[in-house]
Amino acid sequence: MVSLKDVGLLVPALKGMNENIEVSGQASGTLADIKGKNIELSLGNNTRLAFDVYLNGLPEISNTYMHIDLKQSFADLNDLSRVKLPDSFPLTQLKIPSQLLQAGIIEYNGNFTGFLSDFVAYGTFKSKWGVLTTDLSFVPSSGERLKINGKLKTSEFQIGRIGTNRYP
Repeated sequence: MVSLKDVGLLVPALKGMNENIEVSGQASGTLADIKGKNIELSLGNNTRLAFDVYLNGLPEISNTYMHIDLKQSFADLNDLSRVKLPDSFPLTQLKIPSQLLQAGIIEYNGNFTGFLSDFVAYGTFKSKWGVLTTDLSFVPSSGERLKINGKLKTSEFQIGRIGTNRYP
């Protein structure tokens, strides 16, 4: 079990987070250049991430290059909406629209590459609403906005279910 409150003491950019996370896997290297293999993180009731990771640039998170390869990971947006974000973020918690909270558990296979200030997400999301395949760039914009650019492909995606309370 790892406390993000304790991690915040080592990585100042994460100060303010207070979740406890179950962690397993292998890591090697220095804090400034670390590689992780077969890492598994569990948070909340239904959120489990299985991945390999490469981070270069810690402890300065804003200047850290990341390559995260997620393998059969599951996230419950209800779990994630309760996580306290670092004090340095403009938000205290993620503001997830209530319609999206009803998506249920979301499975993701793919990777995230880049910096917190500019990263790309390439992969496939699966939920009870269908399948989304992404090749998207995310860049924070003014205020609480996020600029997203790229490609999004759907398969059997039930877009009409978003914004309603009718789910099978």
